[in-house]
Formats: sequence, C-alpha cells, structure tokens
Amino acid sequence: MLLIPAGVLLLLSIPFSCATASPGILEVDLSFPRNGSIYKPVSLIPVVFSVKGQALASLAEASIGWSVRSDVNSSLFNVGTIDLKTPNNSLPEDPYFVSSYLSIQAGIEGSWLFDWVVDYSRCSPKDGSVLREAYDSSFRFTTSNGAQPPTLETAGTSCDNAQNFAVNVTAVATSRSRDPNDPNYCAVLGENPTASLCAANVNASSAAVLNAAIHRTACVEGRVNCTKADLSSAMSFSSQQSLLWVITALGAISALVL
Repeated sequence: MLLIPAGVLLLLSIPFSCATASPGILEVDLSFPRNGSIYKPVSLIPVVFSVKGQALASLAEASIGWSVRSDVNSSLFNVGTIDLKTPNNSLPEDPYFVSSYLSIQAGIEGSWLFDWVVDYSRCSPKDGSVLREAYDSSFRFTTSNGAQPPTLETAGTSCDNAQNFAVNVTAVATSRSRDPNDPNYCAVLGENPTASLCAANVNASSAAVLNAAIHRTACVEGRVNCTKADLSSAMSFSSQQSLLWVITALGAISALVL
C-alpha cells in the first residue's frame, strides 16, 4: 500500500480559489490500436493514448473511456477507463503515454469497432457553473491470423487516419455552481486549437516500456499468468508511480494558482 503523508493529502484537498493559468493545450491522441489496421489476434492487444498537458488534464478533470465490440453483431468485448488526473502506466512526463489493453481471445478473427470518449469539465461562459462535456470518436480495425502481431512502434507512420482531441485551457476560475458535488474551480476554455501529437514517436525502447507496463497491469488484474515475484514487482511499481504523480500534481498546483 502506498502511504501518502497527511500534509500532502491536505494540500491536494485544498480547492482552487480564483486563479489564472498560463495558456496551455490539453490534447489526447489515440496512438494504438490504429484506424483501419489489421492485427494478428493475441491475448493482450495494447490500448495507448498520448497526452499533452497533464496539469491541464487534472484541472479539467479529464478521463478517457473506451470500448470494443463486434462489428458484426455489436457484442461488447471490452471496456476500460483511464483517469488522466493520476494516470497509471505512465511516468510524469509531458507529453506522455497512458496505456491499457483489450483482451480478444487469441486466434479469434473479425472486424471490431473501437469507441473512445474524453470526458472533461469546463467553466460555463454564461454563469460560471461547471459544465460536463465529452468528445467521442470511433473506428474499425480487424484481427486476422495471417496478419502481423500488434507493434507499438510508430516510426514512419503518418497522421492521415489519426484521431485526437484538443482544448485550449486559458485560465482557472472559481466555480459558481450551486451543486455541492461540483469542484470549487473549473477550467476556462478558449477557441479550439489544432492538434499536434498525431505523429508522437514511439521507438523500440519506448514500446518495450509500454508493453511491460501493460503486462504488469494484466498481471495485477489476473488476465495473465504471473509469479508472486512478478505480482509483487507490479504492485510496487504502481505505488511508485502514484507518488510521482502526487508530487507532479503539487508542482502543477503551485505553478498555476496565484
């Protein structure tokens, strides 16, 4: 179990007062699986998003949801969520990658519909209350036993079929919402920016790190066979990640709040 000092928890629980953030772009790009691609059906198919603006993702309370269903009969196979405020399977870098996996039984061929959504909050331009909004997208990919196994390396890939989401966070303001469940702060958004991370580079070394992170998650969740040593190592790594993201969040708060 990760033990976070009480003082750290107190700082994280302090709501933002009226504050101003430097202009910044929050961007989420789907890196894998790829639109229109064909993969060999294996037990763990990576799900990877590239994210720019972790501090802004936290301010906007952003999260990613995704699902995979059969393109033939719409049967749901997998669902997943990734909290971008304190994401798993990533180190506090910017831009950074967050990862999960989908599990289609090995050897199963078919056409699949991948739906994904970014949920986030913003200040209402009318009354300063908190608005909940969402961006959603979808695409198809195929599994075939004659295809190559999935690979995360992106060298030489283009942005032609890239899918992404981006907002321009210009400031942070005190929320005027009367709903007690709403936060005391919200992100002020400007005009929609142009996305820029569609060609985020994943080299062989980065791909190996992401694959290891995905295997650790599958190990903890009992999706793959692993030894007690593997399980202990995976849980220890997750705790270290959580502490790093707490430290990063504190730094973001001190930098953004006046």
